[in-house]
Amino acid sequence: EEPIRHVLWSSEFIRELSTYTSEALQAADHIAGAAVGRAAAGPDGGSTRETMAVLCVGSGSSRLQLYLGHILSRLLPGWDVRVVSMVPAKESKRDARLFDEETTAFSWPSADLSQPPLARDDLTLWEALRLYRPRLVLCTAMPPRVDWSKHIRESRSVLEYLLIGPTDSDRSGDANLTWGRAAAW
Repeated sequence: EEPIRHVLWSSEFIRELSTYTSEALQAADHIAGAAVGRAAAGPDGGSTRETMAVLCVGSGSSRLQLYLGHILSRLLPGWDVRVVSMVPAKESKRDARLFDEETTAFSWPSADLSQPPLARDDLTLWEALRLYRPRLVLCTAMPPRVDWSKHIRESRSVLEYLLIGPTDSDRSGDANLTWGRAAAW
């Protein structure tokens, strides 16, 4: 059996990913602004903008959260961008009906953008997508033969997701479901 992959982040990769992420969030903000007409004015007289959440899931996601949060605060000054990381639980410990009735059950610990959200290692990916409502999902090295991309695609809040990991086998995700390749014989 092949080992689970772990991601080592290079400064070049983080820099390029941060630039891409900031551009994707600006595009998402443009789409959201067009949808609501951007009529409301913020406290500074400018237009208001929604909080943008980025969800990092999988191996190495906590380091990615740290790096992205730091760089995005410089690339998008004045924006309310929240970056959260998690490794999804395999099964839920909650009543699924709560997520339909209380979709705001999760709250960020403070308005300080440098502070990460409270750690939630007991959430499934579906629960995290409902609670964090990310605009962008960065998925790194899914467990072997597990496909998270279906849940990500089904999320109404996600405008874009990036899958990071090897595409040539079942070492990261499911070769067929995740990457569209024939299963190994």
